[in-house]
Amino acid sequence: MHNLLAAAFLLFVSTLWSAHSAPLDAVEIEPARRDIWSRGSERFHKQWLIAGTLSPDVANRIDPTTLKPADGQAFDPDMANVRWRAHTSWSAITDLNPILGAPSNGDRRNAVVAGTVSRAHAGAADLSIGAQGPITVWLNGKRVHERTSSYAAFARDSERVTVQMRQGDNALLLRLEQVDPNAWPFTLRIVEPGALIERPEVIVPYLRDSSDQLEVHTNLTVDSAAAPVEVTALGAGGRVFASRTVARGASVTLDTSTWPAGAYEFRVATRDAWDKSYLVHLPWYKGDAAAAAQRLIDAAEAPTDGVYSAHLQLLAQIVRDRTNGQLNAALPGLAARIHSPLLEYEEIELDRAQRAGSVRPGGFVRLGYVDESDGSVQFCRAYLPPDYSDAQRWPLVLSLHGYNPENPPLHRWWSVDQRHSDFAERKHIIYIEPHGRGNAQYLGIGERDVLRCLQEAKARFAVDDDRVYLTGESMGGHGTWAIASRHPQLFAAAAPVFGGWDFRVSTIRGPSLSENQPGNAREFYIQERRSSFANAENLLNVPLLVIHGDSDATVSVENSRHATQMLQRWGYDVRYWEMPGWGHEDLQQRLNLIDWLLEHRRNAAPRRVRLRSTDLSGARAHWLEARAMEEPERVIRAEAEVVKPGLVRIDSENLAAFDLTLPASLRGSAQELELVWNGKSQRAQLDNGVARIVTSPNKAHEFRKRPGLEGPIPDILSTPFMVVLGTTSRDPHMRRSIEERARDLQDVWLAWQYQPLRLKQDVEVTADDERAYSLILLGGADANAVTRRLGKHLPMSVSANSIEVDGKRWQVKDAVLQMIYPSSRADHRYVFVVAATSATGMHFWKPEFVEPSIGVGFMASDWTIRDGRRPPPEATVNPRDRDVASGVFDANWRRADRWTVEGDTAIRSAWRLRRPAVEPYTPSPESLETYRGEYDFGQFVATLSVDDGELIAHVPSQAPLPLEPKGPNLFRTLAYPTKDAIEFIMDATGAVVGAEVDTQGRTIFGKKMK
Repeated sequence: MHNLLAAAFLLFVSTLWSAHSAPLDAVEIEPARRDIWSRGSERFHKQWLIAGTLSPDVANRIDPTTLKPADGQAFDPDMANVRWRAHTSWSAITDLNPILGAPSNGDRRNAVVAGTVSRAHAGAADLSIGAQGPITVWLNGKRVHERTSSYAAFARDSERVTVQMRQGDNALLLRLEQVDPNAWPFTLRIVEPGALIERPEVIVPYLRDSSDQLEVHTNLTVDSAAAPVEVTALGAGGRVFASRTVARGASVTLDTSTWPAGAYEFRVATRDAWDKSYLVHLPWYKGDAAAAAQRLIDAAEAPTDGVYSAHLQLLAQIVRDRTNGQLNAALPGLAARIHSPLLEYEEIELDRAQRAGSVRPGGFVRLGYVDESDGSVQFCRAYLPPDYSDAQRWPLVLSLHGYNPENPPLHRWWSVDQRHSDFAERKHIIYIEPHGRGNAQYLGIGERDVLRCLQEAKARFAVDDDRVYLTGESMGGHGTWAIASRHPQLFAAAAPVFGGWDFRVSTIRGPSLSENQPGNAREFYIQERRSSFANAENLLNVPLLVIHGDSDATVSVENSRHATQMLQRWGYDVRYWEMPGWGHEDLQQRLNLIDWLLEHRRNAAPRRVRLRSTDLSGARAHWLEARAMEEPERVIRAEAEVVKPGLVRIDSENLAAFDLTLPASLRGSAQELELVWNGKSQRAQLDNGVARIVTSPNKAHEFRKRPGLEGPIPDILSTPFMVVLGTTSRDPHMRRSIEERARDLQDVWLAWQYQPLRLKQDVEVTADDERAYSLILLGGADANAVTRRLGKHLPMSVSANSIEVDGKRWQVKDAVLQMIYPSSRADHRYVFVVAATSATGMHFWKPEFVEPSIGVGFMASDWTIRDGRRPPPEATVNPRDRDVASGVFDANWRRADRWTVEGDTAIRSAWRLRRPAVEPYTPSPESLETYRGEYDFGQFVATLSVDDGELIAHVPSQAPLPLEPKGPNLFRTLAYPTKDAIEFIMDATGAVVGAEVDTQGRTIFGKKMK
């Protein structure tokens, strides 16, 4: 009866709806997950096609009806050197200088910018424009705005123009003239008519300089009702030369005749409508900036060593780069171009004289240190709050940069000479920007760099240890996940922004990432090591704010959704903000993000911790630190709780030894701890507050894998290392092949890190070297004196016909073994041996510690044996068959069949055998011509040409790659740092059908196009 009544009621309701509502197809039904309504967008346009630079006469002849902007196309048939180029701005402001290059003279420069904007309906709209120089705007071929004068300074939204727009796509065209030689910014956004939009700048001050009089204008417009403006003239070390307070928009005239020559900053400070502080710094130089720059360059070239010398050399490189190597006083805007390194030079000289220098209120400090891994000097940027003082402890935010595809040397990295941080000044924090060794993904040496920067900052500044925070965007977002979860005890909170990757959800594919989901336990473990969230359980006591745009085409939003849903299921303190319509761009949330971070203080004594890690180096959660595992290639897991002071419960998996460093409040009063480990009770004595718990070690073996000494092969780069060149082989071909491999390794490191490696011949290596460094030994016992000297401590042997690893022998010819193993000469150091059965076998070793283009190592083994066998092109290949054998050592550095992977001998025997020449090889001109043509690699087409007897590969977005002949049909790249092998595949008639390239840990095939 009840069901009948319910059905009748539903029928009645549906009848009423049908009778009194519009048809369903006429009703606009919002989706369940709807967006917030707004009258219209206020976002700046960021996608442009840019052509320039143009002379004024060419710019004045522009006919918008004849221009057809397209990426890569010539701007005009008579101007083939000026082409349209696509550009997507990271932030609201598009600066044309980095795109088109800084001016080399005082000639007027023009550029044309095209864009397409879409409107849901036709009608009126406002163009909100920001440009300092003259500007003309066309919309759909019609001129809608023109200004021939210039503003005194740049400001966003400085002009507002009402236009009529079409429904759908509308074509924008802008002609811009540059007036400031050091910047060429513009902005544009479309808003609803009459919309009240918040101006990004509170004040827009600027300078006017004439002889000994200097005018500081506090704003473009006068507003006497607003908060006043304080103008302070600062010299090096924060020395105050003048200070005035005036109404907003008024100017301050200063007599600088008695001021010494040098670099100055004018701090212009006010408060916004909500009484929040707002600062702008204006650079100024008194005297001959070119002469001062030359003094800096001369000082940098003086024969000194250490961090100070490297610091001067970096500043000199910045000067040369900003001036194109021409210190000409007539260079437009010279003083402003090099103001930052000149002021920094003055301040580090004050630091060396132990006078007030860089560490001061509002100071900029470039922290430097020697990285022991390769002996290079590394830097990170530190920005101090405007009221900094050693009298109190300050919160510190570490901000990790994203991936820079150009991977430039440090002096060309983003913001390398930026002297002020809005975040430090407005939030009163110490703001640190580590370099992270550039494009290193914040793994290995990249992780070490971030931690060292924090260490240096704590040594130099008054840091509050309980208010240290970590954030980063893109690659920096991945770094935030990785470093915070591997070192949770350091951070009060963390905020990853559109960063992080996991193979379970991501659509990202790359050279270090498997194209397929893992098919066995080893493949799962390898992929898990690469996941940004592998150690997420360790974040139990670290609050997280995760931000991601749902239209991000670079890092899929599914990664952040996956991570936050996972942590929320566990009850972790995580907040997620997904921004509709935003992509991989400046989300403009850093100030809000820092506000959220500052709400948290570190939990220095959590009663409960969780631990999960794929390696021992990352297996730490506050007071629990793993020291040994039971098995390799298996995740370490633990949960620990202080039940009461002095009583600890620990449940674990794959944990063989660990340390407990409990805070005093959790230890109790006794000098020992009571433990219940996996259900078994025991007691542990405290030694300086640390309890060390271990299962019975394997007495039959000397070593045990431990943090910092656990492999795999790329881990050697996380230790101080030296390359040892074998010179003692009787075979001259072997000596030559070893020399080539040493050059390859040197080239890889120079291309990636811009630092020469420590490299010695084997006969030059001393006992002190063996104690100080991990040794990369190129050559086996027959070819390298150090390998021979250390051989009895290494579980390997190589002969002309076989290779043995810890008791198992493989009969191979022309093959090479690479193996990492603990050094018998020094604690926490490795020996890495590259030993070949022949000179041809040595050719098959390729430095694969890291792929420079992405900064990730893709070797997951402790040892491999490789030869010249290659599968048929485009064949489906089991990854295990690519090597003769490979594997990892167990927890006691022993090889076992369980951890050994062997290629299928029958399958591999059918593959073709690559045989490089042992002597220098020169192909005939006729054979070079057969390689000429286009090759389709699927995602790109490469073109091969012959130029002056040399084969050249042309790959999109890369410089031409000369190819070095290594044997019949066999070449390798010269310009590209990884020296990729390229083999041309022939059919039965001898015709070239394609090219196979070994690159970034995989093999790709390009079919030759007819």
